[in-house]
Formats: sequence, structure tokens, C-alpha cells
Amino acid sequence: TYTYSIGKISDFIDFPVQELFHALNQAEHLQDSNDQWGGSTIIGGSPRKRGSRLKPEELETIVNDYLANIV
Repeated sequence: TYTYSIGKISDFIDFPVQELFHALNQAEHLQDSNDQWGGSTIIGGSPRKRGSRLKPEELETIVNDYLANIV
């Protein structure tokens, strides 16, 4: 498994951290609120216990596709 962090420097930066966590939980079919993608409005990451099963290339594709669809 992989361990990932996603974040931004400040809440004043327009980058959808929380929304990405939701998209990544859907991509990995995660529903356990105690072990899923999450964090604050500034930084967070992959599930702490199980990690992420997404390969780096898959994570990149999911994030880029999500960002392309919100613009």
C-alpha cells in the first residue's frame, strides 16, 4: 500500500482538498469513516491504517480528472 499527503499552504488558496478526499474515497470504495482519505481543509491524506491501494499513476489520473472537471 501507499501513504499519501495532499495539502495547500493556506485556506486562501483555491484548491479543493476536502473534495479530493471525497473523490479518492469513492475511487477506493472506502466507507469506514475511521479509516479513509481525510484531514483538514488545508492538509490530509490517505487512510492511516490500511493505506491507499492506488498506485501513484492512478492517484495522479484521479486528481487531474477531478480538477479538469471543476474548471
